[in-house]
Amino acid sequence: MRKYILLGFSIACITLVSCKKETKIPASGTVTISSRQIASGPSYVTYGFSFSAGAIHKYPGQAVDVIVLALKPSGDITGILFTAPDYYTGNFNNTFYSPNPDSAEVLFNKYLDVTVTDFQPLTDTLKLGQVITYKNGANQYAKMLIKNINIVKTDPPYAEVTVQWAFQSSGSTKF
Repeated sequence: MRKYILLGFSIACITLVSCKKETKIPASGTVTISSRQIASGPSYVTYGFSFSAGAIHKYPGQAVDVIVLALKPSGDITGILFTAPDYYTGNFNNTFYSPNPDSAEVLFNKYLDVTVTDFQPLTDTLKLGQVITYKNGANQYAKMLIKNINIVKTDPPYAEVTVQWAFQSSGSTKF
């Protein structure tokens, strides 16, 4: 009897240890993306966001869909926008704007079907309450609501942009 208990316990332990938890990639969420450049050897890297991975990644180095550009013609940040590292596979449409945060959230939540067709390699200068549609080279769509813009006044200054986002990985235009 003792032999069967030990055998059963051993099988249970092996089963528990060998089971892998499947990591689910989020299809929506909130993320803060920064334009901060960090020294990496002889060059610099920044961090961008990948909708397909639902995560921040180092760029260059890993695939990202969106990076933040902080325009600094005189040293101070005068504008902030989104770009895609590869202009041929990622583009943007400035879809909606509302200066009222509650109205912007309603617009974002009610925006369920992509009907826009005019996509550009850069966004307009970002504003709170802006809803932006992103389209990648595989015809997958994401929508983003600009929730917060923060200019960090260090030397050099950089920008942080917080967005609420949703991604449609199937290629459908419906969120």
